[in-house]
Amino acid sequence: MHLLNVWAKLLEKWNCHFMNRRPLEFLSQIQTNISAIWIGHVSWTNLFHIGEDAPIICMDILSNGSDPCGTDDWVAVGDGKGRMMIAHIAGDVFSPKVDHHSLTWSAEIERQLLGTNWCKSLGFRFIFTVDPRGRLKLWRVCNSLSSASHVEAAYHPELVYEFVSCFGMRIICLDASLKDEVLVCGDIRGNVLLFPFKENVLYTTPIPLEEKVSPQAYFKGAHGISTVCSISIAGSVPSQLDLHSSGGDGCICYFEYDRNRKKLEFTGIEQVKELSTVHSVYSSANYNDNMPRGSYAIGFASSEFIIWNLSSERKVLQVSCGGWRRPHSYYLGHSPEMKNCFAFVKDGIINIQRYWVTENERKMYPKNLHLQFHGREIHSLCFIQPSCSPNGKGCYSFESSWIATGCEDGTVRLTRYEPETESWSVSMLLGEQVGGSAVRSLCTLSKIHRILLKATDVSESVHRQMGNSEDQDNLVILVSVGAKRVMTAWKQKPRSIYETIESQCCEHDNKGGDTSRGSPSSKHFSLLSFQWLSSDMPARKNNCLHENTKNIIEAVENDTPLSSEDKKMESKLDRCENDWRYLAVTAFLAKGSGSKATVCFIVVACSDATLSLRALILPHRLWFDVALLTPLSSPVLALQHVIVPKHLLSEDIIQMGNLYIVISGSTDGSIALWDLTEHVESFMQLLPSLEMVESIDDQKRPRTGRGSQGGRWWRSLGSHVSKKKSACGNDDAPSVYVKEKKRNVSSLDIYEIGPLHVFNNTHQSGVNCLHVSNVTMPTASDSVFGFCVVSGGDDQSLSCLSFDFTSIENLELSTLEHIVSFQLQSYQMRLVLVDKIPSAHSSAVKGVWTDGRWAFSTGLDQRVRCWKMEQGKLIERAHLVISVPEPEALDVRPLDRNRYQIAVAGRGMQMVEFFALARTQ
Repeated sequence: MHLLNVWAKLLEKWNCHFMNRRPLEFLSQIQTNISAIWIGHVSWTNLFHIGEDAPIICMDILSNGSDPCGTDDWVAVGDGKGRMMIAHIAGDVFSPKVDHHSLTWSAEIERQLLGTNWCKSLGFRFIFTVDPRGRLKLWRVCNSLSSASHVEAAYHPELVYEFVSCFGMRIICLDASLKDEVLVCGDIRGNVLLFPFKENVLYTTPIPLEEKVSPQAYFKGAHGISTVCSISIAGSVPSQLDLHSSGGDGCICYFEYDRNRKKLEFTGIEQVKELSTVHSVYSSANYNDNMPRGSYAIGFASSEFIIWNLSSERKVLQVSCGGWRRPHSYYLGHSPEMKNCFAFVKDGIINIQRYWVTENERKMYPKNLHLQFHGREIHSLCFIQPSCSPNGKGCYSFESSWIATGCEDGTVRLTRYEPETESWSVSMLLGEQVGGSAVRSLCTLSKIHRILLKATDVSESVHRQMGNSEDQDNLVILVSVGAKRVMTAWKQKPRSIYETIESQCCEHDNKGGDTSRGSPSSKHFSLLSFQWLSSDMPARKNNCLHENTKNIIEAVENDTPLSSEDKKMESKLDRCENDWRYLAVTAFLAKGSGSKATVCFIVVACSDATLSLRALILPHRLWFDVALLTPLSSPVLALQHVIVPKHLLSEDIIQMGNLYIVISGSTDGSIALWDLTEHVESFMQLLPSLEMVESIDDQKRPRTGRGSQGGRWWRSLGSHVSKKKSACGNDDAPSVYVKEKKRNVSSLDIYEIGPLHVFNNTHQSGVNCLHVSNVTMPTASDSVFGFCVVSGGDDQSLSCLSFDFTSIENLELSTLEHIVSFQLQSYQMRLVLVDKIPSAHSSAVKGVWTDGRWAFSTGLDQRVRCWKMEQGKLIERAHLVISVPEPEALDVRPLDRNRYQIAVAGRGMQMVEFFALARTQ
């Protein structure tokens, strides 16, 4: 029966032009212990013979798919004696034969040759061999003048490179790029390594035996302790290289190699929960409407072989084969849903399962009826304003929108809305919170605010305001917070990076010359791309253990059981700690003059009624606790911030910094203002006094996947620095350690910030949402800055607070009456107007947004209401019943002065477009 299966495979190759995989690959894997490789249909054909004194240990094939009706394969095998043999298999698919001479040489000593790898980018002239101690050898098997039709029998293979892993673990997979001059490898213990790879060395004289190449960068435990099954170079630009790998932990990991810093950084992870082991990732190349381009994860779950569509999140193929330890192979066509083939060996029988539908036979391509989306309630959403290239080109369509959503299922997704078709065109999984914890709040930030660290930096500020600065910061960050006090930061990738990757994929996938599938649609090149930046989750503290240490010690010493009260207290405290969650977040970016580091200041509210100011230092990915905002009598549900420019008191208005004001809304119905300016500036002053020393051995990745190392590195200004550790040492070392340079940081405590002012009883119950907007756009020449805060609460009401900042020297010129006023440095802040709509909705208000001209709100009554703001008063102009049950969040994107896109999310998501007619109409 197995012979008939093999014959069917050969017929399939002839009819469907399977060019890149041969039955040879399937059959060879069950012949490794009898020292021979065979091919055939009814009878076996002996292609070449190494010897009977040692079994075949490893094999790899390099295929040339240029001839659809012929065989053009390079086969390399290694045996237990350390010998390598290479042969060129050519001819008809039914009668392949070894072309000319095969090549044999001794690559390792006995029992030390465990693997061999071709690299497609290097061609048939070079091959790698692997030993068990992490050494990788590159051999030149023929000279540069040899043609692909034969191998010179007299040519003796030469050792060109010898790469040595610092981990001493066997290399499993690799990829190389001559253009980028790098070699990337993955080993059996989850480590990823990057070696320098000079093209000019390939054709020079062999290296001395004592010369070995060490890794230029590496990432320890990229897949935990699980094997790295595949690794590839996804794309490159002059300053960086993008890599991705798959492993035995069921994850796909993404990396970025910075050429300038020579550092390999973790940029993202995708856990394929349906697979326990991801062997490889496959990308199809179909750009027409019938067969869209997509990515597929190929791997195993227990005893099942599974092909999983990562784009549509559905299963393509499932075969019971006994698991990944059985010899197996597969081949996928341009559309794996219509063209796939899998072979495995069981009980000495080759089993082949194939599904191959040609273009002529295909009638309909299977498609999802709907885009994949969240499966539970959405708690937060925000529009993403994509970054543009410095020359202003490459921006997205003006009306198409990207929306980030955070859900109870613990995921963050990016969804694109196309107004032309009035539909959602793309929905992509951005990532998952640590442990799948629910996402409660999102915020996006892009503008970097400058802070002058010393008086001599005034000239730099003048240059920047006059447009003479060459510094073009183009940074978009998305922050998500939620259950288990998990905080994650995501960074938008520069358009040049992922457009280059897309174009390289397109070129690679269309090398066969088949242009019938059409040219890439422009919408495929406008996909927004984010990468994981950093995650933070405070180390769990067992308070009960600390409080009852004495009781526990006494119980152990006296050999008596722990009291029931102690057990109940421990269980209660553990439950309370697990139940803490972040409820709201707001953030802004700051950069000191002359500093290379950018600081992301994050204000986050927790369910234990704490409000804290945190700092994430980039690019070092260090977390710091800066200050606590206290006292708070109840948890905060909503956060916003406003930044007011500070000016130098002179005839020439020069911006000298900013005022940083945070606005919070609590469950008791109060709204509070907090001034962070002093503490933000103090932290930025402290930053240059710390020397950031990079340590490459201890990068962190999110704690996701089986065997992942994760990372909880979190510090405050009061908890100082760990010592530097050895290169391949402890996994728990921080990725960057901070060394004292000028002052003793460990002596500093976490500061406490009191409220600037509290507006009590703004709402009768919880402030569910609030939004702040400037009434008049602040510029450097303005002396008065007006802002309004619109809030919504459980009491079904909307409240509007209008306040302004007036410079003290111009205070006498102001004639506005005010309710409350207080001084902030060179400004006088005054509350000038309060307006309240008691029954704005017939149920609790859940979302609100304003730009100072219009305000939009939504509530549990499933209404979106549009309010015109006239002289600080809210006047309802329109309302609409929406289809989203239990709305939880609202965000708005202005298209022009009186045109808006309104996104509402809850148990689903809906887009509403609002256009205000002229008053005369």
